[in-house]
Amino acid sequence: MVINHYGNRLYIVSWYRSAGRTSEIFTPYLFGFLFLLTIFLIASGNIDLYQIKPVLAEGIKPVIKTVFPGLIVFPFGELIVFTVILCNVTNSEKVPFVSLLGVGIASFLLIFSSFLMIATLGVDGLQRANFPLLSVAREVSIGNFIERIDAIVVFIMMLGILVKGSVFLFGSLKGMEYVFRLPFRYFAMPSAMLVSFFSIVISVNFADHLQEGLKLVPYYLHLPLQFAVPFILLIILIWKQRKNKNKQTGWKHGSNQQNEKKQGS
Repeated sequence: MVINHYGNRLYIVSWYRSAGRTSEIFTPYLFGFLFLLTIFLIASGNIDLYQIKPVLAEGIKPVIKTVFPGLIVFPFGELIVFTVILCNVTNSEKVPFVSLLGVGIASFLLIFSSFLMIATLGVDGLQRANFPLLSVAREVSIGNFIERIDAIVVFIMMLGILVKGSVFLFGSLKGMEYVFRLPFRYFAMPSAMLVSFFSIVISVNFADHLQEGLKLVPYYLHLPLQFAVPFILLIILIWKQRKNKNKQTGWKHGSNQQNEKKQGS
């Protein structure tokens, strides 16, 4: 808890430097780990491609039911937090390309990881595992020498949690900065303390955590904040832009009429 608290605080205070550099440093290692994990699983004979079948055995309806609202709000819906950072981007012309590229790479990683987990554990094993990728890494055993590489998975998970939590915390700090008109660094320490505290008391155990995260949060928190609130704000923004445009048009029209009267007189 203490390490997470101070790590989040330092990570947020030096956000622009540390976030990009940390992700830039460890991203190649993530791809390298997935590549080596695939090679190790193939070498140890744990991948069974027949466990992928059947594909769409019950049609497309179960896929649609899984995608909405499950996969729509998590993890892709959480990208709404990056709209807070867009106002600080200097080269705004590259934002669409970089955003689509990031979503594409993340989608590929999720698809490939899901393929590895299903091909190694099977559907039943995947559903029973609390951390499927960790269970997949534990299956690696080559000559009783290369094994127990699950520590690398734990490191990647902890790094991802730190980056993700820092992004959300940074978004909340920027919101408070806008509301209170104070630099967000004033709120870094108390906000990090609150996050560390509520991360412990938010659920009684892991089963309660899954119940909240899969049954309550998507419907009562994710859907309103990721879709309803941005849609309402978009409508208000379009209305204000049209209103300002009409005012400017009316002002220009009135000034043109006054100039014509002066010229005529």
